[in-house]
Amino acid sequence: MRLSEEELLRLSREGDMYAFEELVGRYEKKVYSIACRFMGSVEDAADMAQESFLRLYRSLDKYRGEASFSTWLYHIVSNICRDELRKRGRISAAVLDDGTLLESAGANLEALVLEREEQQYLNSLILRLPDDYRVVVVMREIMGFSYEEIAKPG
Repeated sequence: MRLSEEELLRLSREGDMYAFEELVGRYEKKVYSIACRFMGSVEDAADMAQESFLRLYRSLDKYRGEASFSTWLYHIVSNICRDELRKRGRISAAVLDDGTLLESAGANLEALVLEREEQQYLNSLILRLPDDYRVVVVMREIMGFSYEEIAKPG
């Protein structure tokens, strides 16, 4: 039986590590993807995703349900990435080729290659933006936040 998100949150707050692992499992790909968009490096993104889940665990008692859990978690990821970028004072270079896309492409190889090139180009443009602008673009266009959600302090 698959537990609801609310039940997983309740159990996680009570110290149930299996429940927390289930929450992580449900969101790890999206969190990592968001971190990749901010950081531009798979290694940095992995570090930021891990830090995001650590902060999530430490902050579970602060979640009040005013926004959806996913929105709250994505704000945590955004804040961690933004803080790291500010700390560094620079933009990391993008590392986007994971090698798995082309291996499983089959008959649609050309379309997938073109889509991948377009995605790399857009990512390179996003990474050129100043940090504050990049944060807004990622939150709005990639994460789907409303302007009101973006404007709320972390």
